[in-house]
Amino acid sequence: MIAGPKGDPNAARSGATLGEAASLGPVPLALVIADVLQQVEPTLREHEAEVTIEGPLPVVVGQRGVVVQIVASLLVNAVTYVARGITPSVRLWADRAGPMVRLWLKDNGIGIAPENQERIFCPEGLAGAGVALAVARKGADRMRGRIGVESAPGAGSSFWLVFGFS
Repeated sequence: MIAGPKGDPNAARSGATLGEAASLGPVPLALVIADVLQQVEPTLREHEAEVTIEGPLPVVVGQRGVVVQIVASLLVNAVTYVARGITPSVRLWADRAGPMVRLWLKDNGIGIAPENQERIFCPEGLAGAGVALAVARKGADRMRGRIGVESAPGAGSSFWLVFGFS
């Protein structure tokens, strides 16, 4: 089940992918989330995941294609790393602090021990999650942003991505 503000899924998709260089520009997070939900819909359906989007979602400074790839990776991980018998649930929202915006993805997954929270963003990572998250960190760095996680084993995870505000 997906709830919350929806962007136009047929909107023109633009922006660099993680392997391409491009300048930074305005990126409407509502449209990014709409693109991501469309891309990962089979995974969400397979896991019977519940996704709630709390709006409004602002326009940030970044590269749209890169932001889509990062958010898609975070969302797929959020619905994949859940204890057996638990329906995956993910909340997405953004908050603003001065010239920066932080996009949050909070899940009800298995959580991450404090000693592993930095390692998951390294290419060698943990149990395969590290490759996608290492690429996500590289993308965030290229956009002059940051990515991180707040988590505890058994308590789910809150991944965040910081952007400039447009």
